[in-house]
Amino acid sequence: MRELPAIFRIADGVVRMLSRVLAVVACAALAFCGAMIVLEILLRAAFSTSTYLGAELVGYAVAVTTFFALPYTFRQGEHIRASVLIDRLAGLPRRAAEVACGVVALAFAGFAAWYLFGTLLRYWDRGTAADSGSGILLWWPYAALVVGMVVLCLEILMYVLRLLLGGPAMKGGASIEGFVPDEPPAGERHGG
Repeated sequence: MRELPAIFRIADGVVRMLSRVLAVVACAALAFCGAMIVLEILLRAAFSTSTYLGAELVGYAVAVTTFFALPYTFRQGEHIRASVLIDRLAGLPRRAAEVACGVVALAFAGFAAWYLFGTLLRYWDRGTAADSGSGILLWWPYAALVVGMVVLCLEILMYVLRLLLGGPAMKGGASIEGFVPDEPPAGERHGG
């Protein structure tokens, strides 16, 4: 395996950092969901009232959690991957198949990012707000979705470029061989 060019390693490091930041925000959004649910339960049980916005805010937080976690889980090789055919290939045919799959994934993710961005612009232009009492401008949650999808596109692009430059490929959909993930699998942390 060849050493990857310095410019690629720098760009990959920036994308890795973006993915980590989004993963931390996704964790915070998930914690917010739990806190809002507990708050709603306490308010309803103890005071027979509600925030009246809990369901809406949790919905936005779930969207943030999902879309912000996508890039990091891709980098970690944790996305569901149907590798029945690819696992039967080796060498150059496997690398070519991996590149082709990466390009298709990039096309789908790019289309999703483009579509979400178009929706964001429509909501921005129209000043569309939520129908609920919150009045939250709908372009705010869509901005989060777009950010998540754009960083996912960058992760997929880095993966395809890594393959084209002779770098490591995904192995069985669980990790990137020769590529150090942020955290080793649980059984490998202490040598066992």
